[in-house]
Amino acid sequence: MPDHPALTLYVYRGSCTLAAHAVLAHTGLPYKYIILDNGPGGNSTNSRLQAADGSLSHEEFLKINPKGFVPVLAIGEGPNPEILTELPAILIYIASLAQDLNLLGANHLEHARIVEWLSWASCTIHTNGFAAFWRPGRYGDDSHPATMKDIRNRGEETIIKAFAAIEEKLEGKEWAVGDALSVVDFNLLVYWRWWSSERPDGETEAQYPNYARLAKKVKALDGVKKVYELEKLKR
Repeated sequence: MPDHPALTLYVYRGSCTLAAHAVLAHTGLPYKYIILDNGPGGNSTNSRLQAADGSLSHEEFLKINPKGFVPVLAIGEGPNPEILTELPAILIYIASLAQDLNLLGANHLEHARIVEWLSWASCTIHTNGFAAFWRPGRYGDDSHPATMKDIRNRGEETIIKAFAAIEEKLEGKEWAVGDALSVVDFNLLVYWRWWSSERPDGETEAQYPNYARLAKKVKALDGVKKVYELEKLKR
């Protein structure tokens, strides 16, 4: 594998950073990772991310990424590495460093389909779906319970519609794009984990068998199993 810059990924256990971490592990590229948690004063509406081991304060993290969210990929060493944020961008960059794996598609159309999937997942499933369902206070006045309930309900409706669309798109297919594994499949595992954790055991698998099959295949990859162990994840 050709030389590449040093990579440091900032992750939050169970978050969407799982996709980036899993792709990194799958590629076999050397990298470092720093696990973050929510520091004092942080909550579901206003995160205050800091290193779980105390090596990085929230204020120091904000200097790295003023947006205050994960994932974050630091590219290069020294005091001023390039900082890349937003999951779609990070997934595409990591995959571009391991072109022999073809995680960005086998042709131009497949590459465009991958960008299409990642954009939809980030904007619709993550932001309009799960963020609204779990963090309604980001979208309305949390002093009004009725407003919070309405936002949560809208988020749940978005998730259910998205899962139905994913299930249909995966009919008769082994992977989300083309005939091979891509970064999209790693991303879809994240949402599968999230929604499965909200539903009774076995319900999501019964409702979305195509999606369940894909999630199981991705979880069985050696790199993904390694990340599950490192981050102490279940499901």
